[in-house]
Amino acid sequence: MRRFDIYLRAVARLESAVGRFHRDTLIARHNLAYWRGLAGQHERAVEEFTAAAEDAERALGADHPTTLTYRVNLSFWRGLAGEPAMALAELAELQPRVDSVLGADHPRALRTRQQRAELLERSGDRGGAATLLTSLLADIIRVQGSGHPRTREAAEALARCGERDIR
Repeated sequence: MRRFDIYLRAVARLESAVGRFHRDTLIARHNLAYWRGLAGQHERAVEEFTAAAEDAERALGADHPTTLTYRVNLSFWRGLAGEPAMALAELAELQPRVDSVLGADHPRALRTRQQRAELLERSGDRGGAATLLTSLLADIIRVQGSGHPRTREAAEALARCGERDIR
């Protein structure tokens, strides 16, 4: 059984038991979208991320950390689904809100920057990605340490962009 099939059943059961806007239902719907994306069903993942983000905003408010996380992930997966320009614009718009609500050093804020860099690289702007990754990598090392998995991911992405690792 595919992982997203498990979440699909969980979403249906949670919606009937506790409702569409319950925290657990929102989390299950977000996870369903994530696993669909990993399975290569990008367009379907975007549809599900959209619904989860809209419901999180209704239930929790636009600046709630959960809503912001869902919006960021929606934008990122939208970029992977073939709309990188829109996704990059959305992530650039979301970044100040994420930084304001969570703090610029929060792992979600750092991850948002990393997702922007990944989409820049995928869209062919290696220079823009390298610039963003250079400052991001320094911040990730400062906040999470040089051994953190996200630090390694950022260093590898920077290397792919043709830049030297700054560590």
